[in-house]
Amino acid sequence: MSMIEEQIERRRQRAQEEIVRISNQGTHPVFSTFEVTSVSGRTYHVQIRSLTEHLNSCTCPDYRTNLVGTCKHIEGVLYYLRQAAGDEWEKLETQKPPVTFIYLHYGEEITVRVTTPLPEDPTVRNLLERFFDEEGILRGEPLEAIPRLLEDIAALNVEQQAALVVDEEVRQHLDLLRDLEATRRQKEWFLAQMKQGTRSLDVLRDARLYPYQETGALHLAFGRRAMLADDMGLGKTVQAIAACTLLHQLGDVGSALV
Repeated sequence: MSMIEEQIERRRQRAQEEIVRISNQGTHPVFSTFEVTSVSGRTYHVQIRSLTEHLNSCTCPDYRTNLVGTCKHIEGVLYYLRQAAGDEWEKLETQKPPVTFIYLHYGEEITVRVTTPLPEDPTVRNLLERFFDEEGILRGEPLEAIPRLLEDIAALNVEQQAALVVDEEVRQHLDLLRDLEATRRQKEWFLAQMKQGTRSLDVLRDARLYPYQETGALHLAFGRRAMLADDMGLGKTVQAIAACTLLHQLGDVGSALV
């Protein structure tokens, strides 16, 4: 058994031991969204897109970071469906979803993907073939491709749109990419201002930052969600204060707690 297979098997075992409640939140008995509650009391949502491939997703942190394509909540739903189907399970495995899913896949890289086979409608099929490669992965830069994809889907007629389900996480991912791009451009602007001498990181009255501390302050100020992990005594606190002061000067924050 490979390491990945071992990790998947471990999650299948935990699914049988730790899942206490599963509730179908959609209209389809299989290819739907399921609310899953574990013994910890935490509740997550699982989207089932396939009974044989790792195309399903979950809102839990483990699914988004483990790189194996599943989690105990997904495996719990699959086990629940298998138990409910009984002798009909093998027949159920051959079924395909009634719609095509466009979703976010978490792996070594986060990618936007489409389930196959593609719809038979030639207009919808041609649209998807323009945006996705043979493996079902979005072509091009997501920041540019996702908005164009959503616009083209919105231009389809009602019946054609009903054949596609765009996961909300795809739109959330687009919002995050836009936020990161805006931050990147803001940092580039600030560095250009520093080069011209109109901006400075000399923002503290009683201390002047060392070059490595300037790098740390920039990392905090323009990192959105960031962690600073310098060794003890290298001035993490002063870098944090400098970053907060800089963000305040730029108008990005009104107050900060150090």
